Amino acid sequence: MWRSVFDVARWPLVFILIFLLLSLGDDAVRQWLRFDRDAIAAGEWWRVLTCHWVHLGWNHTLLNSAGMLLVAWLLPKGRWQHWLVFWLAASVVTTLGVWLDDRTHWYVGASGVLHGVLVLATWFSVWLEPWRRKAMLAIIAGKLIWEQTPWYNDGQLMDVIGGYVVVDAHLYGGLTAYAIVLLFLFRARLRTRQRDVIE
Repeated sequence: MWRSVFDVARWPLVFILIFLLLSLGDDAVRQWLRFDRDAIAAGEWWRVLTCHWVHLGWNHTLLNSAGMLLVAWLLPKGRWQHWLVFWLAASVVTTLGVWLDDRTHWYVGASGVLHGVLVLATWFSVWLEPWRRKAMLAIIAGKLIWEQTPWYNDGQLMDVIGGYVVVDAHLYGGLTAYAIVLLFLFRARLRTRQRDVIE
């Protein structure tokens, strides 16, 4: 299906702008907003949410910004407020998952939550045909599974982004979104059964 390159959702562009602005603050901003196990334990709770807005450097920022451009291109349904609520909810779930796995002392980056946003943007895309939607959801799921196997090297992007990929963050963000997709499928099936009973 042909679409104009300008026919995109605008709220992901605002997210990209925030990523870029925070990256201008460099290490000082990153240190203050990142997931830091000791700092959170000491009561710096804002880090639960803010760690997903800051990045290791410009390459990391641009890589996650490219992911948000993909979300914009998918043109998902829904008001920006709904997507912000999902972002915040997925941030909490992802941070909690990273917290419970005590191997990670500090963490930054949008990619964990972004995996969840990509799943939902695919599911709620205005223009994707059903078969494309299913194919993309399967590809994302396959990527999440592959990252949990011994064959995935979490250091392969170190020279590009400046650190290890925390693949468990991808998993938690993705699972949050897949759970929502399953809820929508369940609700749709329930409505269909109710209509059958009434008819």
